[in-house]
Amino acid sequence: MLRIVYRDIFNLKYFYLLLHEWFVDNSFVPDREDQKFPETMFIHRDFGTYNQMWWRWRFERDSPSGPLYRWNIDIDVHILGHKVVETVINGQKIKADNAEVEIFVTPGLYFKTSKWKDSPFLKQLQPVLTEFVYRKRNEEEIKLFEHTVWRCQEAIKTYFKLEVYLPERQSHEVHPHSDFTT
Repeated sequence: MLRIVYRDIFNLKYFYLLLHEWFVDNSFVPDREDQKFPETMFIHRDFGTYNQMWWRWRFERDSPSGPLYRWNIDIDVHILGHKVVETVINGQKIKADNAEVEIFVTPGLYFKTSKWKDSPFLKQLQPVLTEFVYRKRNEEEIKLFEHTVWRCQEAIKTYFKLEVYLPERQSHEVHPHSDFTT
């Protein structure tokens, strides 16, 4: 599980739209219609001087590498002490949101074996198949899924201007084993 905490001034509406569009652009949602968006909970509590909000999103999709894997990403956002404040940016007075934001990202990668339960032969072979036959494919799928989760974390941290630590360099390098020809 990833936990990102930010406490300062930001635009709550833009942050919500940024997350929404990131999941639409990465094919976790079939289209931009709100009826199909998997928001399972939204709570807004008004305490007079400040507000508290929770929202929960549950995303599920088949892997881009094939229907053998299912990707789940659970997003829980908790906004505490939300107040609308006025601030000056570039010489202009604007209204902004001031709050503490906690984002919990819980990834889950699942190997689909539901069809194997019907066949007693495949059910007995499942440990052998998953450990030896699909081992390399499982490792590739884990790397692809981890990269997607890190990109989600990077999008959130980039919006809040937090330090981004990725497992690989994000510069424009020439890879010596590239398949590109000129």
